[in-house]
Amino acid sequence: MPLLPTLALAVDEKTYAPPTHQSDHRSALPKKRRLSCLESPSQPKTKKRSLLRFSSSLKHAKNKGLTEEQGISQPCTNNADPPSAQKSLLPAASTALPESKRPTPRQALNPPQKSPQKSPKKSRRKSRRESRCIIGGKDVPIILTDRPCCIHCGVHFAVDDDIEPLSRINCPSCQKRQIITARIDHFICKHRLGRGGMGVTYQAFDESLRRDVAIKIFSKNMTRNQINIENMVNEARKAAALSHPHIVPIYSIGSADGAPYIVMELLSDDLIYNKVCKGEALDERFTLEVGLSICKALCEANKKQLLHLDVKPANILTDSNGVAKLIDFGLACQMHDPLKGWGTCLYMPPERLTRKGQDWKSDQYSLGISLWRMLAGKAPFTETDVPKLSKIILSEAPPILTTLKPELHEWTAGLIYKMMAYKAEDRYQSYPKLIKSFETVLDAL
Repeated sequence: MPLLPTLALAVDEKTYAPPTHQSDHRSALPKKRRLSCLESPSQPKTKKRSLLRFSSSLKHAKNKGLTEEQGISQPCTNNADPPSAQKSLLPAASTALPESKRPTPRQALNPPQKSPQKSPKKSRRKSRRESRCIIGGKDVPIILTDRPCCIHCGVHFAVDDDIEPLSRINCPSCQKRQIITARIDHFICKHRLGRGGMGVTYQAFDESLRRDVAIKIFSKNMTRNQINIENMVNEARKAAALSHPHIVPIYSIGSADGAPYIVMELLSDDLIYNKVCKGEALDERFTLEVGLSICKALCEANKKQLLHLDVKPANILTDSNGVAKLIDFGLACQMHDPLKGWGTCLYMPPERLTRKGQDWKSDQYSLGISLWRMLAGKAPFTETDVPKLSKIILSEAPPILTTLKPELHEWTAGLIYKMMAYKAEDRYQSYPKLIKSFETVLDAL
């Protein structure tokens, strides 16, 4: 006997037998077949419900604890068809509910799900920390130290629990303005060094290595876009691979309260930036030596296909030996990204303001403007409004240095003026040529 007919006759371990009369037709079917044939005699015949759909609906109703009185009629398992089994899946009549409010068959089988209760509102700092954790899933909180004290007089003082870490207050003893010392992982922030458009830099103490470091915590405007955060962290990791005597090394990166931070070497800014802010002109030889050092640093970054894009006096610091170093390389970007990066409007070249692209000659322009300001004691353009300043940069050329400082060597003025050329093709076309020009001018002084 063939195998196929034998398998076709076996249904639920029973052999189907033809009914002897019409009333036995459904009782002779296997149980699962019989469940799919229930229908209401009062309704017109429609497309029968499939076995899978009815079984899942029935299972859902049982899980919800619904009975016949709540609108689900249990299917009959006996061979006889009692009157309750001939009822359709319509809800049973109830005297408690008017007819207009009774559930429909679809509502009875699929009752509406209860909306989940809203979780209590989280603080902005906690939600920002949870949603913008970027460093391998680890985000550390910024917490107050056990016994905050004044960095000027050393007096310990108590603070309220609701006060934010790193907030600025007046010391109750000496009345000097300072921050409330706070802990970020194993770093204790003690003093605020500076604040810019990209974030705040603090002087901190590394408890693990027992040394002073600088921590830059990026502002909220920089951390609103998760893609920007991830790109910034990736570029910071690439910049950390730079090893050069005129580049401030990056020790580590992390995330605190949802904001990325960079740990760097702590340097002094007394020799350059503080004097520039006060309007003091720097010595010609010292300025050219600083320019030569920064050129070598940018040349090393150019070999790694990295652009700084924010060269300015505030990012040129000196160590205890007076060696100039370039900081904030954690904000650098790849050379193949034509429109990416940050910067300060005063030091941006025209091609960046017009969004026509950028390359290593954009950093050369920014360095030229920085050296011009260090020698002149003031900025080449005094406008503070960014849109107006952009128009001035695109329409006017900076004055020649010798007109403001006649005592400067004409080769110095010519070198810096060529670095600040409006068109990128009019500037120096390679870092070796630019470094050679610096060395030639220094030998002529």
